[in-house]
Amino acid sequence: MFAEFVKFKAAVELEIGNKLKILRSHNGGEYTSRQFEAYLAKEGIKHQLTVPYTPQQNGVSERRNRTLMEMARCLLYEKKLPLNFWAEAVNTASYLINRMASRVLGDKTPYELWYGFKPSIDNLKVFGSICYVLKPEVRRRKLDQKANIGILIGCSTTSKAYKIYNLNFNKVVVARDVKVVENAT
Repeated sequence: MFAEFVKFKAAVELEIGNKLKILRSHNGGEYTSRQFEAYLAKEGIKHQLTVPYTPQQNGVSERRNRTLMEMARCLLYEKKLPLNFWAEAVNTASYLINRMASRVLGDKTPYELWYGFKPSIDNLKVFGSICYVLKPEVRRRKLDQKANIGILIGCSTTSKAYKIYNLNFNKVVVARDVKVVENAT
């Protein structure tokens, strides 16, 4: 958790231009280690801890977590996917929430407030859809299949591409040349 927080803090301060001032968390050991507390003190970040067994003290994040999990459940069950895809479903739910306008945010999206411009949603496809990933010519022989079948499990966070669970090799691949059959399960 510590290493992830350090990366998160650096990204926030670089992209937004504001310094992190307060961190509110529960009393879990991942947030209360000596290393974590020393880092927060060094950086001048006030650490607010909730009282054990009182999630209502962190109501906004608890509600957001519930929303994410409900969306993820719907994504999985709509396409009859196994529960081992839950993390990808949660990532997709988060991706979608960040691109949906909210009255609380003045009818803007979280993405828009963070980056200063509206997100493009032209790339959105239905989570869990059957898809076909084009094999590059250099990786196939004359009579080989031109595509592998897979399941669309989200968008890549590092490139303009989709994350696909390749059914032929039982692994996740990132691909751009994808034909998605959105009404298939």
